[in-house]
Amino acid sequence: MATIVSTVHTDSEAFSENRDRMLGFVDQLRRYEQRTEETSNRRLKTFRARNQLTPKERLDALNPKERVELLIKLMPYVLPKVTNVSHTTNEPLDWG
Repeated sequence: MATIVSTVHTDSEAFSENRDRMLGFVDQLRRYEQRTEETSNRRLKTFRARNQLTPKERLDALNPKERVELLIKLMPYVLPKVTNVSHTTNEPLDWG
């Protein structure tokens, strides 16, 4: 079996910038989660009066596959839009 050699340079400035940017997105997602939970807790009496689950309780009730599916659906609302990638634009023709 052929060995795959990574060309990712984890000590490069670009890698560090990308990592920091992605961690920023994760932090933003966590802030949204916290805000949602705080809002739900303020409205807890309303949820109980309607015999409804809070958003956190609904998420906790999902199995791991359903959680991932929900996260994938919500990703466009958190992550920035990026440009499309084309196999014919700015890509090498020879991978050797």
